[in-house]
Amino acid sequence: MSVFQVQSKDVTYRIHDGNAINGLQNFSWDPAFNEEFLEELGNVNYVATSTEPEVSGSFDVLSTGSAYALLSQMIMTLNGSGGFTGYLYASGTPNTGTITSADLEFAQFDIVGPKRTNGNWTRSEFFPRVFLSSISFSGDAAGNAQTSYGFEGQLAEVYRSPSQDIVSKPAIYASATTLTLLDTAFRCQQEVPGTGTVTSPTHTIIAVLINENVYDDSFVTGVDDAIGVGPITITMAATAPVPVGARITVLCYADTPGAFPVTVNPVTPDFVRANSMDIWLVATSTVDINALADGAFITQNFNDSDLFLRVQSFDINVDLRRETLRQIKQQAGSSIYYRGATYPLQVSANASTFESDLDDWRKLINELAVPVDAFDDKLDLAKFTGVTYQLVVFYYYNGTPIQAVGLLDATVTGMSSSVGVGGRAEISWSFSGSNLRIEGDDV
Repeated sequence: MSVFQVQSKDVTYRIHDGNAINGLQNFSWDPAFNEEFLEELGNVNYVATSTEPEVSGSFDVLSTGSAYALLSQMIMTLNGSGGFTGYLYASGTPNTGTITSADLEFAQFDIVGPKRTNGNWTRSEFFPRVFLSSISFSGDAAGNAQTSYGFEGQLAEVYRSPSQDIVSKPAIYASATTLTLLDTAFRCQQEVPGTGTVTSPTHTIIAVLINENVYDDSFVTGVDDAIGVGPITITMAATAPVPVGARITVLCYADTPGAFPVTVNPVTPDFVRANSMDIWLVATSTVDINALADGAFITQNFNDSDLFLRVQSFDINVDLRRETLRQIKQQAGSSIYYRGATYPLQVSANASTFESDLDDWRKLINELAVPVDAFDDKLDLAKFTGVTYQLVVFYYYNGTPIQAVGLLDATVTGMSSSVGVGGRAEISWSFSGSNLRIEGDDV
């Protein structure tokens, strides 16, 4: 008798058509059916039940300093009219670029999760058009750094063998009835042949996702690559219009399933530990990171005097406060058409330190380095008011910065001091702000 089980070695996840996410520690998702039980006078039981499913989930990744590479697969690029043009990700330099708080609004992506049973690839989970809802960077002095991602969406589907090898391909508006795949080498066909011809198709279309609408293959009336090279053009039925600038992806399955996906590290380094990180508290009067050009943050040489020392653990947490936007419109499955981020973003940070010379306290209240008199040589809680700092974390590989994360308007919003028998005095700092900047570099 076969023993069916799915172990951690049998699961990977990827964004769209990308490589399996490396360093993935866990992945969880939960549906909410939002059920309503309908009642009426004169009936002892419920008359009916209606549902409107949603899904939320999260995953944790051991840091390799490649948060930019992963986030850039999630963040859409837009033209001057706000129309979808693809994703921020660049295959040649996947970890080089800058992401700010404003960019996170446009983190809208698909997740594909292949799974094996008894060594055989039997299914894939599919989460279309999910929105990044949170991100958290953390690390401690005795372990590896980690990044956690949260997401929200409407749908969760599972495709089973022989259609388990699925892929989600971004596409862009071509006309009111046609769309064009961004991957010019990809070849797909219709389940039921229509108009057009495709040279050497390798995949078959399952569905086309246009904004919040999901159209199965029956809405596709033609697939064509015209001259046998270049991008595929897909023609949709009049009942499945293609709006200008729509966010579009095409879900396909491989006609011949390939090998189970393997993880690929987008950057050279291995996992980042405490001895490959630095944390600074930098005044804007020293260097205003907001004013630095893209790419200049990660190459900035900060002063050793601004290092935040004796830190035992830290975390920086971003809550996008996604608001579910609904409309009255007949469409399958849900009235939700968008999940908008709420600005300013709520960014919090925490750092636990061993108490030493209180230099961090002095810095955080802008106290004089050399006091004039006894009254000046005083650390006062009231002096935190109105003081902001730039909390900066650098990740390194062989001494070269590969990732920089900065909370650029950090205000002290909490402090805890403790000491116990057999232990050491500790101070835990809490910060709040909204101005986040992330930069990566390829090494």
